[in-house]
Amino acid sequence: MKTPILKVGAIIVSLLLFYLIAVTLHEMSHYLVLTGLGGAGYITFPDAFTGLTYITRPPTHGLWAVYFAGGLGAFALMITLWAISRLTPTRWDMDDEFALAVAMAFNLTYGLAEGASYWWPGLLPWAWIPGVVAFALIAGIYMPWLLIWMGKGEENGQT
Repeated sequence: MKTPILKVGAIIVSLLLFYLIAVTLHEMSHYLVLTGLGGAGYITFPDAFTGLTYITRPPTHGLWAVYFAGGLGAFALMITLWAISRLTPTRWDMDDEFALAVAMAFNLTYGLAEGASYWWPGLLPWAWIPGVVAFALIAGIYMPWLLIWMGKGEENGQT
């Protein structure tokens, strides 16, 4: 049986894992839309938690789509994985479901703010704030289920 402290550790590991996947997918989505529209650029990862897509040649049209692509591309994968985790509860732990919900909500809110920064460039340094609010909301929504999950043993069907 997993103890509550091991389950907290599992939540932290899941949050970290899905965050790293989301950052990578976020930047890849920017890059794929950029090159798909005829632009050019490259991706860097200055540290383990940050990715940056640099535009060296903007596309002739649709640059706004490049701005929106990162968060919305990562959101699309995260909501798909989250839906799978909801539809197959015996195959996923609550830690994975919670981490996917956080990544999904963060990427949606950050992606919309990042996309809006195409028209309002001063917004970009503040685009992380809606993501933090989304994290807090998801944590509040999931807290009752997480507490129940932490109290359950494997004999109750949840690990």
